[in-house]
Amino acid sequence: MLFETVLMFITSVWALTINTNAVAEEPNHNTSNLITWPWNSSEKLFTLLPVDDIPLYQFVEYITNETEKRDPKVHNLHIRHFYFYTHIYLTSMFNLDRELSLVAVHDNQLLGANMVFSIEKLKLMYAPAEIGHVLDFVLPCYAAARPPISANPGTHALVSTLRASASVEVNKALIQETTNLIRTSTPIGSYHLIWENRGTMDDFLQLIGYELLFCGNQSMKSLCDWTKTGVPASVAETLCLFRWTNFGTVPL
Repeated sequence: MLFETVLMFITSVWALTINTNAVAEEPNHNTSNLITWPWNSSEKLFTLLPVDDIPLYQFVEYITNETEKRDPKVHNLHIRHFYFYTHIYLTSMFNLDRELSLVAVHDNQLLGANMVFSIEKLKLMYAPAEIGHVLDFVLPCYAAARPPISANPGTHALVSTLRASASVEVNKALIQETTNLIRTSTPIGSYHLIWENRGTMDDFLQLIGYELLFCGNQSMKSLCDWTKTGVPASVAETLCLFRWTNFGTVPL
């Protein structure tokens, strides 16, 4: 209990410092950072922005609450809220790829967010209790997903660990723009992994160059079998790992 109190105080001080700086400095939006997308084919538009363009506490609160409610990699594992919130806060400050992680905004309301990490940096995360067990599970899984071309020098191995969105359209936009950013900023042989629902996203992901590697309850040697972590088999069956690899091709 004392540890949790001290840790909460430390993260609160860090948050105050970061958010004070964010208010003091007006964001300098480049046109490349402002991507407007239609939402639900209506007149409403949402904008994709780098994660640093919103206050950190808003990003952390949104992605923590939304993934706890809807992401089976979180919801079905019954991770304690304090540990999960603190994990998101600390990894957002110290491990997150801030150029590739995006948020979707409409009228100052968050509609989506995506967390992108270097796979190598997952080993450096603050990961208490159940979260440490999840990392022990996914690291061998991600190692098995590495493509042969990634042996080229200087390549980047990336993964979108958590993503929340208000609609399928927002989710697709986050994935597509993240992929475009990776395509233009990484050398040939780099790759990006994401977990997605095969039933709703397979066609879209294949269209933008992703390949389905394996699903959560039927992977080679059970390296990516989410049922081992407590996810029900019926959910794990459609929770699949997809990979986009930079072969130097022209974007769609």
